[in-house]
Amino acid sequence: MLKCPKCSREISVRQCYKLNEKGVDVQMAMAIILDTDSYDTILLFSNDADFTPALKHIVALGKKAVYCSFPRMPTGELLQACSENRIIKREDVESRAEK
Repeated sequence: MLKCPKCSREISVRQCYKLNEKGVDVQMAMAIILDTDSYDTILLFSNDADFTPALKHIVALGKKAVYCSFPRMPTGELLQACSENRIIKREDVESRAEK
């Protein structure tokens, strides 16, 4: 058990993780939109379709958005919104881990 940083109640580790996780995708989407001067390409390693509007926006500005996904789990909205897609194959990950 942990002490909640907001209310000081005793909570489980799982509850704490869920409290801290909320809003992270919104913060990331805002950073994608607001920091366009600091990058040319975004690599997205997420299947969360909530990023779609932000990605469509930056692609319309001429930025490159690369959606990186595993073969069985791509999200259709992200496939359409991004300017490029990369499939991450298990064998590629394993071969790099061995080096």
